[in-house]
Amino acid sequence: MSQQVETACDTEIRVGIADDHRLVRAGLRRLLQAEPGITIVGEATTADEAIAMACREKPRVLLLDLKMGASCEASLLAIHTIVKSHSEVAIVVVTAYTEVELLLAATAAGALGIVLKDSVPSELLIAIRHASKGLPFCCEAVATAFAREGMSTRCHQTPASLTARESEILRLVAMGHSRQEIATFLGIEPRTVSTHRENLLTKLGLTSTADLTRFAISRGLIA
Repeated sequence: MSQQVETACDTEIRVGIADDHRLVRAGLRRLLQAEPGITIVGEATTADEAIAMACREKPRVLLLDLKMGASCEASLLAIHTIVKSHSEVAIVVVTAYTEVELLLAATAAGALGIVLKDSVPSELLIAIRHASKGLPFCCEAVATAFAREGMSTRCHQTPASLTARESEILRLVAMGHSRQEIATFLGIEPRTVSTHRENLLTKLGLTSTADLTRFAISRGLIA
């Protein structure tokens, strides 16, 4: 029997947004408000406000811009402060910066995920779901940059040939969830899940669910 999937009715991911650009906050708000099972519990425009929101609202996931104001130091300090004082809050950095050293500094400070602002929306949603379960995640571009530099990282890497949606379905299939369970969890049709599964097998040159599970484990998508 497969493990029961948590639906929006079973669990709710409380998310906070911290970014000093109004348009970015509005875009994130629209994306998250349309996603079942996610509730926005607060917004902040500075690093100090982000710390206060984490203390007051205790979101399960905090989306944090890496530069709010003149430099990145305030955000890095906020990550360290929040993780140290409120370990139940998982931080996903959402940034336009691609410098490897700076992104590694964010993970060293305690960020659980990193997503670039030009990533596809589904990568951010995957990062939020991973972080809500205490799992790290980097968008494909960041994971590739880390690998290119030979840097070790806490972030899971999405297989380069797969879309963010395919990677999420791969993870759920490998965890033993049924087609109907995955469809309910992601808000899509069961036949769409089947199509994605067949595409996964074709892209990866695999033939069975057992093969998909082994592949997911080898890529760190599941423990």
